Amino acid sequence: MSLDKRGDPSVPELDIHGIWWLPEKPDERRSGTLRYSEQSGALLDLFGNFPVNNTGEKPLIFELETLRHHEIILGIGSKGENLTLLDCDGIETTIHLFTFDNPRIRAEYVLVGALIDSPLTVKSLSSRLDNLNVWVGSSGFTVSPLFPKGWRMEHQHPDGTFCQLPGFAVGFSYQTIGPRLERPLTSFSMTQNARLQIVFDQEISLASAFNIFDLFRTLLVLGIGSPVDFLEIEGTSSKGEQFEQTLIPFKILYRRRRMYERTVTAPGKMLFVFDDIKDKFSEICDLWIRRKEILKPVYSLYFAAIHNPSTYVEEHFINFFQAAESYHRRTFIPDDGAKRLHKSKLDAISAAIPSEHRQWIKEKLTHSHEPTAADRLKSVISTVGAEWLFPSTAEDVRALVRIRNYFTHWEPTAERYLPPLRDLNNWKARLQVLVEMILLHEIGFSNHETGALFERSQRLESFLVAPE
Repeated sequence: MSLDKRGDPSVPELDIHGIWWLPEKPDERRSGTLRYSEQSGALLDLFGNFPVNNTGEKPLIFELETLRHHEIILGIGSKGENLTLLDCDGIETTIHLFTFDNPRIRAEYVLVGALIDSPLTVKSLSSRLDNLNVWVGSSGFTVSPLFPKGWRMEHQHPDGTFCQLPGFAVGFSYQTIGPRLERPLTSFSMTQNARLQIVFDQEISLASAFNIFDLFRTLLVLGIGSPVDFLEIEGTSSKGEQFEQTLIPFKILYRRRRMYERTVTAPGKMLFVFDDIKDKFSEICDLWIRRKEILKPVYSLYFAAIHNPSTYVEEHFINFFQAAESYHRRTFIPDDGAKRLHKSKLDAISAAIPSEHRQWIKEKLTHSHEPTAADRLKSVISTVGAEWLFPSTAEDVRALVRIRNYFTHWEPTAERYLPPLRDLNNWKARLQVLVEMILLHEIGFSNHETGALFERSQRLESFLVAPE
């Protein structure tokens, strides 16, 4: 099992020789080696190929395409490991006349511990995540001194914390590893890990389960204040062929494209921890799910920037600006009287100009009653109580809009509004905090509570670059 830079167990690498077959042709088995790493994903090198009946009715290229994709491949490793490969595509093969030998196949997912011969549905998913132990902050250990010398260590397994939402329960469970007892006992070790877990009322597809599971990972990203990823994922399903109607546990491996360095975040630097939300955990989880349907672009723009910290400051600035603007556009409800007034003005203008220009003027003025980018930013700042972020609100907003316009509506005179890189980074930092305040506002934090969280974590100060 490989170790990451902090010394924690990470996702295992695999090199398994085994026997492989297709669910629809269980008697046609082939030898092969499965290799897996986080960076490369799962690659299966077969010796020989799975059979394809070439009747001559279809062209050879069709048979090649048939060989290139398999929804499911089953296997048993040399040590008896049950293995299921999902969404498999051939990426290399040796072509002889009417035969395709020794292919290399890439699998999107590997299920370790289960043979599942039909489309996968899952009952539950669970995983450790970066910084989750610190964020949850629950320990079952107590250590006390024994006088005149010695120590006593006790461990009581913590109870999990779950809330029921429509269609599933989500929360945190705990996994304990150890102790390993040997004789003579010269050392003693136990490890407790918190796990994000979701249990579905009814089994659903793996893709749908992952979408929901990942949504709660992003909630943790917001709370922890830095990118976090699944360290390993375990699932259960009743689809296994070993015991009908019995939940089969398995590990899920897949290719990872991590764009950031894993870091340890101290609890005092996190935006919020579980202790801050435990009394309204269910409400926050429910709002996080429901508001995503309305605020999907805000979520996407914010987390795209957070998970790619090494991209250019300019890209992050645009992402956070657009997220704030999109938020206002999707939550702002125009006044009915203002809309009627705008329509009457538009009708009066159309009636006063030649008919050949009416369509053109209508297209140009249809959205003229909508707020400008500056108006939207000012409204958002007021809504979430972010005046402390922008002390000179009107002037600050004007500067932000001019920078945005330089990137999106460039003209030769606009370059004078582009600040030095240090100042651009600081504007980006303030916009990032503004978007985080938006997200906290949408899951039920009051403006006072949000301000206290940022003051405690010193989050803005950690981003700002001081003048030289």
